[in-house]
Amino acid sequence: MYYSLILINPKYAQMTAQKVLMFAQRPYDSRLKNHSLQRRMKGKWAFSVDDDVRIIYQWSDKKTARFLAIGGHEIVYGRKNNK
Repeated sequence: MYYSLILINPKYAQMTAQKVLMFAQRPYDSRLKNHSLQRRMKGKWAFSVDDDVRIIYQWSDKKTARFLAIGGHEIVYGRKNNK
C-alpha cells in the first residue's frame, strides 16, 4: 500500500516519514490526531499523515506498535465515503 501511495503522489514519502518519526517520539502528540478505532476495528488505532491518509496500527506492548495499513480512508477502513 505504501508504494502505491507514493507512486500516486511522491510528497507522501516525506510526509509519512515525518509523521512516523513524530509518532516514534511522541505517539499521542495532538498533531497526529491519534485515535482508537471502533466496531470491527476495535483494538486498533490510527493517526493522520494528512487530511485523508491514515496509518492504522495496533499496540504489541506499551512501547511497541505494529503498523498494519497506510492509505486513504477508502483503503484503510475498507469502505467508500458516501458523498
